[in-house]
Amino acid sequence: MGERRDLPAARQAFASADEHWEQGEGGDPAGLLDGTRRLDLKASLLKVDGQPEQALALLEEALQGMDTDPARGRLLLQKAVCKEIAGEYEASIQALAEAEPLISGEPEPRLLFACSFNRSVIACHIDSYEEAARLLPRVEALAAAADLGTGLAGTRLLWLQGRTWAGLERREEAIAALAEVRQYFLSKEIAYDYALVTVELATLYLEQGQTPLVKELAEEMLWIFKGQKVHKEALAALALFRQAARAEEAKAEWTRRLVKYLYKAQHNPRLRFLSPQARLPRAR
Repeated sequence: MGERRDLPAARQAFASADEHWEQGEGGDPAGLLDGTRRLDLKASLLKVDGQPEQALALLEEALQGMDTDPARGRLLLQKAVCKEIAGEYEASIQALAEAEPLISGEPEPRLLFACSFNRSVIACHIDSYEEAARLLPRVEALAAAADLGTGLAGTRLLWLQGRTWAGLERREEAIAALAEVRQYFLSKEIAYDYALVTVELATLYLEQGQTPLVKELAEEMLWIFKGQKVHKEALAALALFRQAARAEEAKAEWTRRLVKYLYKAQHNPRLRFLSPQARLPRAR
């Protein structure tokens, strides 16, 4: 989520791979090549390229007749992520539940970590923070087993912890975690995630009545607008936040709605931030 990607190059590579596969398909009468892996990888591209429905179609094709447990579990995990991106959280949870027993025996714990991590993320998406807190110790243990405690993976785990603590109103712990996450995304220039965690942090400050700190956060977002590293619909929503924060008129209820929008819009550049005019902060 939010990493830098060269999508045009990836699209070209997969177009070439599809052409070569079609040309050479007849040369593998025994079916020794795993065609589902190609579909799996292409679905990954479509998923991050804002085409979850097309990704799901490929995954369903790959799942047809797939009875090898680890491979099927991997595909179901991909399906769960696509469903999450589409906002179909119950369907995502169901796919994760199907995937988990298929990958539990794998010597590589990363898939099992991803399964538990994504389930916890969905719990936060639907404001089920008690459930997220219940799941968190297992996520942390699997992260340690997979040696995922540092770098981007470690930062995403800290982000999940911060979101969970925020939902449980453990605000000081949440603020400390989210501030650290925000600094990491700034250092790596991961613009979208930086913007998202900034609004989450701003919401916590607004709940504490610290509007001057929110104004500071808004000023520190300027580099995102200069670099145009966020798609235009999300950028328009962030501009509203920045204007309201600068005028010290942002409200926590409104920023919470903005956070939910930003999560949904991350892989959907056509999604607009629709807010009743009466609830919009007035920008001076």
